[in-house]
Amino acid sequence: MVEEEIRTFDDLDIELNESLIRVFSTMLGIKRNVIIADREQWAVIQEVTTLREKEKLFKEIDNNYGHCDAKNGIIWLNPRLLKRQYFQLISTIIHELLHIANPNWSEDQVFETERKMTGRYDYEPLYRLGYDDD
Repeated sequence: MVEEEIRTFDDLDIELNESLIRVFSTMLGIKRNVIIADREQWAVIQEVTTLREKEKLFKEIDNNYGHCDAKNGIIWLNPRLLKRQYFQLISTIIHELLHIANPNWSEDQVFETERKMTGRYDYEPLYRLGYDDD
C-alpha cells in the first residue's frame, strides 16, 4: 500500500503562519519567540528515537490540527488539515498560543477562550464528545 503523501506548507504558507503567530503572540502578550516545528522536528522535540516510536507519534498527531510545547514555545501545525483552511488555521494558532501564554490553564479554559476570540461556536472538541487522543 502506498502511503498518501502529506502536503507540506509552501513558502507563502510559512510566511502567513509566522506572521499570524507574531501578530497573535503580541496580542496575547507573549514576549518570547514562538517557533514552528515540522513533523520531523516535532519527533525530535518529543524525544522519539526509533522508527516504531516515530510511526506511532505520526499516527497520533496526523489527525490533530496542532500541538504545542508550551514550556519551550514551540508549535506544530498540521499542513494536511490546515493548508488553505484559513479560519481553522487561525483558530488553531490562537489555541496553541493560548497554551503558551497560559501554561497552567485547563484544556477547557483554552478552548473557551479560543471560542471567544474567534467567534467560532460551530464545533465541539473530540475530548468533549467522549473521544480520547490515545
